Amino acid sequence: MSVIACRVYDDRIDLAADSIRVSGWGSQRTDGKLTKLARVRDVVVGGSGYAAENGLIQLFLQTHRPSAADVQSLLTFLGEFGDWKHKRTGCSKVSNAYLFAFEGRAFATVEYYIEEVHNYYAIGAGEDVATTALHLGHSPRDAVRVACELSVFCEGPIIEESIPAKPRGPIDVTTLDSAVRLKHP
Repeated sequence: MSVIACRVYDDRIDLAADSIRVSGWGSQRTDGKLTKLARVRDVVVGGSGYAAENGLIQLFLQTHRPSAADVQSLLTFLGEFGDWKHKRTGCSKVSNAYLFAFEGRAFATVEYYIEEVHNYYAIGAGEDVATTALHLGHSPRDAVRVACELSVFCEGPIIEESIPAKPRGPIDVTTLDSAVRLKHP
């Protein structure tokens, strides 16, 4: 069980995660050394789901990374991770939900569904509580803190990472206009 929260600011991307480790019907506090949120080379990754898969993706990131900060490159990366995982475990399924932050952008993934995070996002058992806190303007750290207070499936210590954000350019009004027209003919 977990909670990982992300917020994209104009100048940075902040992520925070709890540190609970659940096995069977019990949970353990951790010392924060084996974390579900980690910086591996220049990629920050937070994973919710199986601890083994979190460890494997962190290991994979030591020698691999998405070729670019876009949905297609991250999809290719996850496929390569699935192949790599299969060679070691006999299972290629990417089961966990992840938050990735690199090259000034953030992405949320659930299996092979990927979306760029433009404002805020939370994953894990405490995601509803954390998303509410983020919606109300709180930082990822505060969102995780509230989830730890209100969910039996989330527990400190809170781990944090931050990267510089890619400057946001002006909104392409032409694209926006055509998107609006498609929804409202």
